[in-house]
Amino acid sequence: MHPVLFSLGETPIHAYGFLIAVALILGWIMSLAFARADKLPADQLGTGYVIAVGAGLLAGRAMWLFSNREQFDGLVSLIQLQAGGLSGFGGVLTGLIVAGVYCQNKKIPPWAWLDCAAPAFLLGVVLERLGAFLAGADFGAYVDPDFFLAVQFPADSPVYDVQRRELTGLRIGLDRSLTVHPSQLYAAGAAALGVGLSLLIRARRQYSGQVALFAMGYYAAIRYLIEDPFRYDVTPELAGPVTLGHLTGVVVIAVVIGVHIMRRTKLAEAPASVIQWTGGPWTPGAEDAAKSGKKKSGKKKSGKKKSAKKSGATSSKSGEDAKPKGEDAKPD
Repeated sequence: MHPVLFSLGETPIHAYGFLIAVALILGWIMSLAFARADKLPADQLGTGYVIAVGAGLLAGRAMWLFSNREQFDGLVSLIQLQAGGLSGFGGVLTGLIVAGVYCQNKKIPPWAWLDCAAPAFLLGVVLERLGAFLAGADFGAYVDPDFFLAVQFPADSPVYDVQRRELTGLRIGLDRSLTVHPSQLYAAGAAALGVGLSLLIRARRQYSGQVALFAMGYYAAIRYLIEDPFRYDVTPELAGPVTLGHLTGVVVIAVVIGVHIMRRTKLAEAPASVIQWTGGPWTPGAEDAAKSGKKKSGKKKSGKKKSAKKSGATSSKSGEDAKPKGEDAKPD
């Protein structure tokens, strides 16, 4: 565990906050690069990225504080991004809603933008989970010391404090915790694989939204079907071994599959309406190109009218010339 990566003078730089900042910067760069490649207005979406991410972090923090009211210490606590102090799924859902509303307001296809942000989102999950591991937050449940991935945390870690307080029946050393699952690394490894898969899907996508839907379903699987079962604070059981996390993960994946089927159906009926990365009215310069096209079309029409007038004038003159000649001609 390395909660403090380094210090700038007397200011400690915490691992979790530092990696969150890195994730946000890399996400901004990656998302806007994909937006430019997909002919979307990157300048407007850069602002939308900041708004959606800010709203997601604030909502995730507020939801966590609502569930842990003893940690609430005034409005200042809302902006304190602590390791293990965020509701991940609530923050993600809020960010998606805000991004969708922003895109609709700017007349930008929401699914096209979410496809650009999806790989960056999964990369952010990788870095956030690494930060949680370094901070000792969201730690795993106890595991046999012989397990090849088992880890121990130092005596000043959250893991050690919880075990000393709650696992009174087990013998805990003075310098380190009992062995636990590195649940944070399980999630980080799965998310890293998801980044590669999302890029592969993006290169072969058939409709706008396909990459985003994959990222949503994959994140639900990571959080509730891969990481949650190994965490110390596993979600409550509902029936036997089935937990609230299992139910949440399955429901989200089912919704993603349902939307995927709907988008595929629309693709078969009206391909142009769901293939939005080839450009459209939202593309920078599209309005200028349309105006330029109208002007050129207008010039061509006026040119045709002028030529028609000239042709008519010529024919009338030739008629006039022919008429007098006919009148002056006397029969023999």
